[in-house]
Amino acid sequence: MRTLKLFVALLSTVLAAEIQAATYYVNSALIDGSGANNGTSWANAWTNLTRVTGLTGGDTVYISGGAAGNTNDYTVSYFGNASNCKNGTAGTGIITYKIGQDSGHNGGVARFTTTSSMIDTCSYMTFSGDAGDGLMHFEFANTTNKYCFTDTSQGLTSFLFEYVNCGEQPAPFCRVQGGKDFEVRYVYYKKLVDPILDHAVNAAGASTNASFDLIKIHHSTFITPQQTNTGTGNDILKSGGYGVSYYNNNLITYPVPSDPTGQHADGWQPGSARYAKFYNNYVQDVGGYGVYLEAISTSTGYYDTYIYNNVFVHTGQFTSGSTYAITCGPKEPGMTFSNVVIANNTIVDYTSTGSAGAIDIGDVGADNGWFTNCIVANNIAINAGIIRETDDADGIAMLNNIATNATSMFTSYTLYSTNNNYQLVAGATDYIGTGTNMSAFYTADKIGVSWAGVYDLGALKYVGGGGGSTLTRSIRNGTQT
Repeated sequence: MRTLKLFVALLSTVLAAEIQAATYYVNSALIDGSGANNGTSWANAWTNLTRVTGLTGGDTVYISGGAAGNTNDYTVSYFGNASNCKNGTAGTGIITYKIGQDSGHNGGVARFTTTSSMIDTCSYMTFSGDAGDGLMHFEFANTTNKYCFTDTSQGLTSFLFEYVNCGEQPAPFCRVQGGKDFEVRYVYYKKLVDPILDHAVNAAGASTNASFDLIKIHHSTFITPQQTNTGTGNDILKSGGYGVSYYNNNLITYPVPSDPTGQHADGWQPGSARYAKFYNNYVQDVGGYGVYLEAISTSTGYYDTYIYNNVFVHTGQFTSGSTYAITCGPKEPGMTFSNVVIANNTIVDYTSTGSAGAIDIGDVGADNGWFTNCIVANNIAINAGIIRETDDADGIAMLNNIATNATSMFTSYTLYSTNNNYQLVAGATDYIGTGTNMSAFYTADKIGVSWAGVYDLGALKYVGGGGGSTLTRSIRNGTQT
């Protein structure tokens, strides 16, 4: 009898939650007065987001982008926090904002304008321009030096941001401090020159995160300004922290006459990291360091940090500064690098009239025991300088890496081209099946082909025939690959 009562109580709770969850509709193309304008259906939709009211956790708000070829414009103060388009809570659940799901409302684009950060306080929110066709049906108009989303609550959780064309913005893409559980995917963002904020993505994981993949940013394109032919410019990914994974992204710079930040540009520069992964990314024309693991104080370091299956390329020679695909080492004595893995990366055309190279890892001045259980394996550097371990640091295993100016191992290659195919050819016997087994850390190559326990060198597994793996970069509002 007691079991039955518990079951009835549980069922009542579930049913109550389902009854409370509501679906609402917003359509800026609808004329005021043509319906009740109370948000209860497309016929009675709210005509702008400023009229949204009464939301609670579990609710879904569908936003119309119109039929194919249309753009519906919306003005909003911001999403989340105390706005009328608020976020949910731990007690009530997630509030979802999503493009309409029928052809009359998801063929076009819903474009949002604000004078503040678009989303402020993001926990328990889904923000989705996904109509199931691989396109980004949400779009942001240019903002006034504000973030696409920000949350500094030290506890961002249960947030999904997807299929959004953020366009060209003067401010960074996001600022998150102490995130615990959120995901960004299928996003396009281009940063304009800004004299103060020198990065695109600032997403730090909370120190309470004790496992991988709690924060995931993937299948997105981030583009930042960089002074022509130099390494001076914006960092693309600013921070790491705990439990952060960056994968299947395009990280690209574009040239500008001058950059006021005065700092070297990096693809990923975490001040420290633990349970962090950077893999399957395409990194183009980052003139400082593609990945910059240089702890900045004795209280920081890198633990369980994996960098693998990435492709780093330059499309021209840099004329000043140092440029490396990956650099890893302490700036000051007493910093720790433990279980750092750098493996199966392909590094191409890293050249400069200054200092240039593929991978540089090691201690300052002499072996100080700061590296433990670190592996550098299966990397290829083509016309990209050296793969080196400096100062003979103990605790770093250098395994099966090749640096060469030969290019015959690739299906197609032209100096400084963005259209090369880095798939190995049958004759590349020094590279096929000669790698160290890395299955303890990952089991597939950059495009998802299983290594099946036999590892080649570089980011792409030889599959026979030498075709099928040209690395495509997403167009502004196209399918991401």
